[in-house]
Amino acid sequence: MKVNNRGLIKEPETKYDLINWFGEEYNYTSYLEICTVGTGHYFDKIDSNIFKTKDCINYYVKEYELIFSPDELAGIRAYDIEILPFDDYLKKIIYKKQKYDVIFIDPFHTAEHTIRDLEAACSLLSRKGVIIVHDCFPQSEDLIGPIKKGAWCGQTFEGYIRFLLKNRHLENFVINIDYGCGIIRPKYTSEIIRNFAVNPDKLSSWDYFWEHRIQLLNLEPIDNFYNLYSTQGENKRARMNRRSKNSASIFKVKLNNFYKSFSSLFGH
Repeated sequence: MKVNNRGLIKEPETKYDLINWFGEEYNYTSYLEICTVGTGHYFDKIDSNIFKTKDCINYYVKEYELIFSPDELAGIRAYDIEILPFDDYLKKIIYKKQKYDVIFIDPFHTAEHTIRDLEAACSLLSRKGVIIVHDCFPQSEDLIGPIKKGAWCGQTFEGYIRFLLKNRHLENFVINIDYGCGIIRPKYTSEIIRNFAVNPDKLSSWDYFWEHRIQLLNLEPIDNFYNLYSTQGENKRARMNRRSKNSASIFKVKLNNFYKSFSSLFGH
């Protein structure tokens, strides 16, 4: 993780850097990870000194049986974290009546699983929390498509975009690190508008995605991260928004006064 010239943590380089950065910057204390037996794998990297509450939904999908041998699956099931079907895990989490400040999603990489995991995360998110989604920006066509061993982003990007098109009230960007980390929050100070007519029928197409990736994802380089998400950067954006609204109001008043003066001259 990079450090700026004031000695403050500035630019995360990995998904777990990102999670810990948000925790420290916003004084978040609760963390939920939604992943599968074949994704995630960095639960131990989440700083317990920052997050006093750490929970994990580590679900199993039968599709893994297509690519893993019985011995490999046995090794996966030997993890310390309990492995259950998604719905069973979700019931256990809901029973806790806990809202989470940071929810990290590393889903099974189909569009359908991504959307389902995001819907669940939104129901469990604290009022000013953040959702972080891994594998939103595959940079090669070899990384998408059906399940396979090795590096695989699948159609997570498609599910991520489809979910946001139905939930336009959520602030969202993708930061270009670690296969693309999507960041979703309840709307804070800025309104994100895609100035782009998305064709839902083409979202699964690599060529369409790659041609329009910047607009589809609200893609931002890591260099912009600190300005977008530091509390100092947020306060600055809030002040700029207030100034913009005040300027618009002043202009409207002046325009109304002009029309009144103009009308009085001609007896209207």
